[in-house]
Amino acid sequence: MKNELFFLAVQRIKGTKRNSFLLGTILLCSFAFTVITLGITDSLNETNAQYRLDTYGSWKTAVYNGTEKEKEVLKENSLSKQVGTLLSYGNIGGPDTIGTPDDALIEMGNLELLEGRFPEKSGEIAMEASLLSALGYDYELNQKIVVNFQKDVETWVEAEFTLCGVLKQYSHLWNCEENISLPAAFIVKEDGEKLQPFPAYHYFVTSEEEQETLTGSIRSTLGKKENENLKIVGNTFAYNSLSEKADYYLYLVLILLTTVLAVACVYFVQMQEQLRSIALFRSIGGTKKQLIGLLFYETMCMVVPCICLGTIIGSAGLWGIFKVFINVSFTDFRISIPIFGFLVVTLLWLGSIFFCCLLVLYLAMKQPLTGKITMSGKMGKRYRSIKKASLTLLAGMFSTVMLFVMMESIPEFFEKRWAEKESSYRIDAAEKTISEEEVKVLEELPGITKVLPHGEMVGELSFDNMKKVPLASACKENKNKNQPIFMEQQNADGTMEYICFPQGIGVRVIGIQKEYWKDYFDTDISGFDEKAFEEGKTALVTFVTEDDGKITFDGTVYEDTGLEKGDIINLRFYDRNSEDFQNPSLASEHSLKLAAQPVKRKLREGAGKGYIGSYRAHYNILVSVNFMQKVLDESKDAEVSSHYTGGDIYGDSSAEIYTSVNAKYLSTDYLVAQTAKAYGTTLDNNREEVSAQVLSHLQNLLLICVCGGCIGLTLFLLLWNLITLAARYECRKYGILQAIGMSNKQMYIEILKKGALTGVCSLFLAFFFYGVYFVIREWLSVRYVIENFGDNYTLKEGIQSTYYYLEMCGVSLEVFILFIVAILIFFLILLYWCNRILTKTTLMEKLKQ
Repeated sequence: MKNELFFLAVQRIKGTKRNSFLLGTILLCSFAFTVITLGITDSLNETNAQYRLDTYGSWKTAVYNGTEKEKEVLKENSLSKQVGTLLSYGNIGGPDTIGTPDDALIEMGNLELLEGRFPEKSGEIAMEASLLSALGYDYELNQKIVVNFQKDVETWVEAEFTLCGVLKQYSHLWNCEENISLPAAFIVKEDGEKLQPFPAYHYFVTSEEEQETLTGSIRSTLGKKENENLKIVGNTFAYNSLSEKADYYLYLVLILLTTVLAVACVYFVQMQEQLRSIALFRSIGGTKKQLIGLLFYETMCMVVPCICLGTIIGSAGLWGIFKVFINVSFTDFRISIPIFGFLVVTLLWLGSIFFCCLLVLYLAMKQPLTGKITMSGKMGKRYRSIKKASLTLLAGMFSTVMLFVMMESIPEFFEKRWAEKESSYRIDAAEKTISEEEVKVLEELPGITKVLPHGEMVGELSFDNMKKVPLASACKENKNKNQPIFMEQQNADGTMEYICFPQGIGVRVIGIQKEYWKDYFDTDISGFDEKAFEEGKTALVTFVTEDDGKITFDGTVYEDTGLEKGDIINLRFYDRNSEDFQNPSLASEHSLKLAAQPVKRKLREGAGKGYIGSYRAHYNILVSVNFMQKVLDESKDAEVSSHYTGGDIYGDSSAEIYTSVNAKYLSTDYLVAQTAKAYGTTLDNNREEVSAQVLSHLQNLLLICVCGGCIGLTLFLLLWNLITLAARYECRKYGILQAIGMSNKQMYIEILKKGALTGVCSLFLAFFFYGVYFVIREWLSVRYVIENFGDNYTLKEGIQSTYYYLEMCGVSLEVFILFIVAILIFFLILLYWCNRILTKTTLMEKLKQ
């Protein structure tokens, strides 16, 4: 009997070749793309996770500014697995400090050397490339390094070391939540104790538990200690944030839903035909047991080849995609095959198929064998409603995935683009100006994308009714010395005195060569007169604003700048060699007209424009090099800045250097440092920090687009096949309608109406599903802030903050309108194309279906 049922199942599949082929194709596509999507999602997620661990360390919680006592408490914590120690002895210039790591920290922090080795004996030092550049050294090993160490508030000591290694940057990358200066130079403990017998202790802890759990546990035990300087932070950079975890689980949910819905939709579309087939089998005496056996064999004949072929096709697809990623990835691509995930999805896929088969059998057994063998009445209405709903839900999932990809990729693209526009290096002329020859040499170095030179002076700004403008008055008062000052001098008692400009606002005046204008500002500003600007008759004034467009200065929010296009501004430059700094000698005074409305840019909106400005300092003035030369010509022998003296020929004093992600230590850092040394300019190296940001956003963008694209492509192919299959079953219906008078035009309109309705319904579902996901994610973020920091932070404030952020990133009403139009057009084309069988076949061919 079993052989007969198997043979009958095979014959039944052969007898319905077209429908069986379509069903098999859909099942094959759904399984193969599920294999590909799961593999890519897990591999990209694993690659991102490993990249973050390599960059930010595998430690989960840091305890800064501790003592030796805290280490014992941390070791006794039941959640702690390993405790690494970093001793910090003090400053060696600027924010950078010097210290000693232990072996445990080197391991858990993934601290690496770009060249050389870690210090092993007294007199050796390893330093980050950025610190070497800041101190005026190149990266040559075994050279003598002299550092000035701040032993206490009043005492500085000089120490000499031999450079034994160049550290891969970590000190500026590990600042999670707290602004702690971590050592950018390593020495042995013996040398450190000579410099500072009482160092600060920074501890880094690993655990098998989640980062949030470990951090909370340590806060509960150390948070109540007497040490007020103690800082406890979690490694939020290395480990997935709540939003990233939510994104990953959303991918898995979408993959599982796609698998289930694909199977359900296939069987709902074919249900009427299957019911008729089962009813005919019952009419010739087939028993319930025989029907179950027949459906089992028929299903296995379809499913087993689909699983085998789907696994082969999916594996081949994964191999090809992985090969591409390995060749083009800017970091080590990690292949991760989620075996457990595949098993779960396969079982769910099989369970869905057998459930649908049993559902068909259950409905067939209730179907009477007299009259027309078709579902009618309430059952028929319910079937048609479920069939439409399942296809609509599948369309809604497609639109949801596309909306998710759009909403998540725009901020990542903005962050990546902004990070790319951050300069990797900055060079400053030691005494006078940067030569054109040095700029050309730098432009030709490998990894360098562009070099943007400019000149800078500090002047005094005034304009009519300035006293009546609150922002201008606050900038003139300069209470916290955020605006540029005229001079600083040391008093007899050793204290520093900061002297502001006598009459107006201290401002930065930036001179830009014409060939670089477009890199610094938009030359297409309405009414901008390029000739007048080039001749030095007009200027631009720029401001940096908050996300809501308002200006913050010294903690106060302002809206009015007091300036409009066409207003006259006055710039005064003073002699820095004046005998009385309180009443300095005037070097020159100039009046200019504003070439355009004040340029307001949000804090990070300068991406792509080489924006020069400061978050705390406002009224930054952009001028042409001809104006800068005019200042020097009229200032006689006065020293108007550290780089410029009256009568000099103008030249650029600084340059921002930008790199691609292909820039490396040996190919770029080393050569830039050598060039700066050769031309006598000082170098500020931030390339590793910038590259880490760019690669992090690039990896996230890749994860969003590739995973979303795979899921979207799977849904698209399923929709294509299901709509095509549904159209075949509706041929007879439309043939009858044509027979009673429906024209081709009416048929086209009916199809397009279905496409428009499907598009509208899918958009409604997409905005609903994404809205729910968005609110849940914001709620989780708000709860995290409240639980870990105790802030009185509400869901409304969280949503509002995210809204301003998305607006800054470029998410706008126009973007949503374009998205809606694109989805509607997509479904109109899809429905029209998949229903071609209705428009291309004749009336008789339709009636024969």
